[in-house]
Parts: sequence; C-alpha cells; structure tokens
Amino acid sequence: MSREVPQGWQEQGLSELISLTPGWPFKSDRFTQNMEEGRPIVRIRDLVDQAPVVFTPEECDDRYLVTPGDYLIGMDGEFMAAKWSGPNALLNQRVLKIASADRRLDSDFLFYRIQPELSNIEARTGATTVKHLSTKDLLSLKLFLPPPHEQRRIAEILSSVDEAIAATRAVIEQTRKVKQGVLERLLTKGIGHTRFKHTEIGEIPEGWGLMRLRDLAVQITSGSRGWAQYYAENGDLFLRSQNVRDGALDLSDKQFVTVPKSAEGSRTLVQADDLVFTITGNSVGNVARIPTGFGNAYVSQHVALVRLRNRQLSDFLVAFFSPSGPGNQQILNAQYGQSKPGLSLENVRSFRVPVPPQQELIQLSSIVKDHGVNEISAAMEFSRLVSLKSALMSDLLTGRKRVTDALLMAAE
Repeated sequence: MSREVPQGWQEQGLSELISLTPGWPFKSDRFTQNMEEGRPIVRIRDLVDQAPVVFTPEECDDRYLVTPGDYLIGMDGEFMAAKWSGPNALLNQRVLKIASADRRLDSDFLFYRIQPELSNIEARTGATTVKHLSTKDLLSLKLFLPPPHEQRRIAEILSSVDEAIAATRAVIEQTRKVKQGVLERLLTKGIGHTRFKHTEIGEIPEGWGLMRLRDLAVQITSGSRGWAQYYAENGDLFLRSQNVRDGALDLSDKQFVTVPKSAEGSRTLVQADDLVFTITGNSVGNVARIPTGFGNAYVSQHVALVRLRNRQLSDFLVAFFSPSGPGNQQILNAQYGQSKPGLSLENVRSFRVPVPPQQELIQLSSIVKDHGVNEISAAMEFSRLVSLKSALMSDLLTGRKRVTDALLMAAE
C-alpha cells in the first residue's frame, strides 16, 4: 500500500481466515416446480429480492443449505455480496457462501470489507461476455485488517446505516403503492363524479373528454443523430434515456453539449412543462416533466419531446403515463421489438388521454404534486443514506478514520 498502515492493523491472507461453500452443481432436468416436492434454491437474481422461486428435489445435500443471516456472493456477471434474509434455501452453483473461520476476523466485518474487493476483482476481470468470480481470486486476497473489537464496531456502524436504508426503501415502496392507488382512482374517476362513460381506456367521468396526445400538443419530436460531436465537459444539458426515470428526471449521470449556432438544435431545446418520454434505450416508456427554471437542455434521439397547448396538463399527464399511473399500460402495449423494445413517435402521438375540465384539472394537478413531493422526499433521503454509507465505507474500511465517538457524531 502506498499510504501508511493504521496503527494496530495487520496484513492477513484471506485463505487462512475464511471458509467458502460453493453451490450445488445441479442439472436443470432435475428441477421441479412443485413446492411440496422440492426446496427453494438461491440464484444470483435472488440476492436482490431475497425471494427464491425455483425449486429442487429434496435429495439435495444439506451442506448447500442457506439460512437467514448467511453471507452470499454472486459469482457471475456483476459480482455482489448480500446478507440472506429469505427462507431456508439451497445454493446454486453460481452463488457462494462466505464466512469467517478464524476469531481474528469478524463475519459481519468480512461482509463489508469484501465488497470493495469484489469491485476491484470485477474491474480486473478480462472477460468480454459474462464475468466469473473464481474462489482462487478470493482466497488470494491479502487485506489490512483492524483488531477484532474495531472490526465489530465498524460492522455495527455500517449495519445501522443499512437498516436505515432498508427502512427508507420500504417507505418508498409503500409510498409508490399508495400513489398508484390514488392515481388509478383520481386520474380515471376524478373528484366526486357519479356518472361515467365507457371509452377505449376504460370508464371516465361523463364530463371529461378523451383525446389523442397529438391533439393536445403543438409539437411532438425527438432528438437528432450525431450529437456526440457536440459533447463537452460543460455547456447545456443533453437529456438521454437514462435521465428519464419513474415520472421524474434523474440527473445523476449528466452529459453536456456545446451546440454551435449553425447546428439544428432549436427543435429539440426543451421548455418548462414539456414532457419527455424515453422511446429507445434504457427503460423505454418512462416519462418526466421539465420543471420551471430548468435551463437549456436538448433531447437525444432516444427521447421524445412533447410540448402541450395547455401546460397545466403537464403534471396530470406525467402522473397518468408514469409507471404507477393508469396510462402506462398504453405504453407497454405499444412497444415493439423483443430484444430492444422501443416506441415510435407515432405511438406517442396516438396515446389516448382523458381530459378533465379546467377547474378539476387544477385540483387534480395539486393532489398529484403533493404525492410527487412525498415520493421525491423519500428518494432524496435514500440517496443521502447511500452516499453516507459509501463515505463511511471508504473511511472506516481503510483506517482513514478510526472508530471514535467523534466519528459517530459526525455520521449522525
């Protein structure tokens, strides 16, 4: 290491300190989907949702058993470590169970300490298709480790942040469920209506209109190709598919452009209250509204720009077409292509939209905004906690900062 080793920390080889349990080398023809005949098996995707759904014969050896609290590592694709909280299950061959086998290494600390090493190994892996983590890579690691009592304290701090992250994630999920129920009712049934009419998108109040998006817009377009030549370190924002997420803009990944006056750009320059849809690329069909005071920004060829005649419709329509809104099904139905789904501008122009009277529209937009604020607030808290954890891991796992009361106060 190029930096000074913290006092009391020692270099240790992981091969002397850990035990690894590889998964069951099963054959797919031995699977059964009958829960009464089999047992859950943990796949890499289950490290995220903790809910295994594939079942295996009872005869599988219990040495592959996973129980709540075990630490697991996904070995293919994106290497990841996860603490198992699901039901008793069995490892498949692409998941590894890791544990401390020596009192010099705390198991909870190992879980956090191994995570940056997995990222380092993944970065060094030369595979161009599916990357695979070998047990040899893990066992060859040599790490500087603090004394066991400091390991336990570091793990306690990081675990408390993880608990806060999990709690905030649960709030976000609950907020989205409530929002979905509210939007489904309000955006199709309105406020206080008792008489409804049948339409192509279901029942809507008798006093509402039903129009195509093209009839509500003065412009529906998308960005031009070839904008990579205008990429710059600073300048105007360039909105790509990854910037439109779940009914809101996500600017965690920014790209700037410097557009010469001679370039065709005014057509794709956004304005306040414009709607933007992803039409190709990541998360096709997501929609967001351009807020007031957003500044200059252009849309890419993967993003459709919709400029409304009545800008007070923008909040209503974002909620209607968002993933939790009743209009999102139109987006899903219109997508074409199996491997790379997409939307055409004609698809976007043809979307059907319920249109309430102006006074009711104002009321509905206000309710939609309130729910959006709650969701954004929870998302911001989640982002703050994730950043806090990242900073604490960087400091505590390297010894850049030691575990002290002052550190704890600074983290709160």
